[in-house]
Amino acid sequence: GVFRTYPGASAAAGAFRTYPLNRRTLPPGIPYIIVNEGAERFSYYGMKAILVIFFTHDLGMSDALAREYYHAFTAACYFFPLCGALLAETVLGKYRTIMYFSYVYCGGHLALSLSQAPHAPSAGASAAAAAAAAAPSSPQMPFLFGLGLLLIAVGAGGIKPCVSAVLGDQFCAANQPLLAPTFAAFYLAINAGAFLSTLATPALLEHAGPHVAFGVPGLLMAASTLAMWLPPPPP
Repeated sequence: GVFRTYPGASAAAGAFRTYPLNRRTLPPGIPYIIVNEGAERFSYYGMKAILVIFFTHDLGMSDALAREYYHAFTAACYFFPLCGALLAETVLGKYRTIMYFSYVYCGGHLALSLSQAPHAPSAGASAAAAAAAAAPSSPQMPFLFGLGLLLIAVGAGGIKPCVSAVLGDQFCAANQPLLAPTFAAFYLAINAGAFLSTLATPALLEHAGPHVAFGVPGLLMAASTLAMWLPPPPP
């Protein structure tokens, strides 16, 4: 929202600015960019912290196969930024790319969470069937689980190459002295998100189950994306 022009400005109301605001203070979009990146890093590193454990313990994969899937997911998260960067430069622009791919990212977490939600057994089902339906040890919908991982990798591909550039684009000559401390806060958010998720996500997986461990980062991403989308405040 803070990245759009204000009603009554020379550009059409609701259009996206192509220039920084001329001000000496911190640009209004900075907190939203930092929170969005911190939430995305929380999600990514939280996923990396539990994927191998989830594959081997919950899905019963061998260590070798779990490592193959883990590295395939990691490689995809670093391949799709090439596509995201090209798309941002040629078609969408950086801000739209971040926004649209954040939606994709949130959809990936939704798919992962839904794929792990326990199903209620049907009436008259045997005790064994009821236990199997309620057990979190295998995905209820394997297609959704794979789709969720793919959507997260694609979503990271749109956010990763653009967010640092969008942060720098907010500054003009008048507030250049604030650029270095802002990037320091930006990288602090990245490392804080990674650190906290590495501690929290395995605990969520152990105590609350995979649907919560995969769902909580998605809720954080959804909240930060909504904050960037909301209408701008008065000038």
